[in-house]
Amino acid sequence: MKNYISLNIKHLCEKNFLSQDEFGLLFNLKKGVVGTYVREIAVPKLETLQKISIHFGLTIDDFVNRPLSDVSNIANEPKPSYGYENEMLKLKDEVINLQKNEIERLKEKIEMLSKSNDSKTA
Repeated sequence: MKNYISLNIKHLCEKNFLSQDEFGLLFNLKKGVVGTYVREIAVPKLETLQKISIHFGLTIDDFVNRPLSDVSNIANEPKPSYGYENEMLKLKDEVINLQKNEIERLKEKIEMLSKSNDSKTA
């Protein structure tokens, strides 16, 4: 089955102005290893494919199965949904506001009791 790993590594090196050795350093690969990928002598391990994909914001599927030089072939992944986190932040803000209101109410009560106590002792 055809893969585009070698072509895509070349493309990423050119696009990011990296030599093969510099590209390899990004992923802790020994000198010359990237050249074996580019010449299709070897194929990166899955862990390396994951690191490359994450670093460049790609899916592994796109990196392996599509030529990155053809931008129209790259599927845009949906943006992550932060609905739950946003709801929790709103609830946190509501709790904080309620606590602030309670603090103000208690301050007023303390002041009122303090004045009442002062008038009784005078």
